[in-house]
Amino acid sequence: MGQVTAPFSIPKDPFESYITKPVKSITNNYHVEYDGFYYSVPYQYYKKPAVMHVFAKKVEIFTKEGDRIAIHQRRFTGKRYVTINDHMPPNHQAVVAFRSYDGTYYRSRAYAIGPATGTFVKTLLEKADVEEQAYKSCMGVLNFAKTYGNARVERACEKAASLHSVTYTTLKNILKNDQESQPAAVNTDADTPTPYHENLRVGEWK
Repeated sequence: MGQVTAPFSIPKDPFESYITKPVKSITNNYHVEYDGFYYSVPYQYYKKPAVMHVFAKKVEIFTKEGDRIAIHQRRFTGKRYVTINDHMPPNHQAVVAFRSYDGTYYRSRAYAIGPATGTFVKTLLEKADVEEQAYKSCMGVLNFAKTYGNARVERACEKAASLHSVTYTTLKNILKNDQESQPAAVNTDADTPTPYHENLRVGEWK
């Protein structure tokens, strides 16, 4: 009786050849370069050495000790920077998020605070020559809600509207000086108060 030979086993993951590129120190933009393209690594590895393994279709990046810290699809055309958002420091992530917001986002968030705030932001967007010019002010309004709370911002937006001065600076001054709960002054021929205006500084209201 002949000897039974075990069947040959093919590895599930066949070996792929790759090019190794040492990286002396990761730069402050947390990307490493190969063939004119830049691949991100977690920003915490800034100034640390790394090793790139460049395959036909992917790029893997390792620490000097051999721990893999990033993997990307290899790029041959298109944008030079290949970035994973989670690799960015928090302030960079905030900038990317800010740039991704549009008028629909700001309107939706503002109306969630309250109808007066929604109308305030809608007015900011509509009176800008180009809608994008108002995005920074709209973000400021939303941030006020984090600082002062939704109720105060809602009342402050109502106050600004009653003064016919729907601007970021007006809203900022109202909240800073706790003016949102005070009744708007009644204009008379004898005493006409100067309304809030974005060109006025605190202390100049007369």
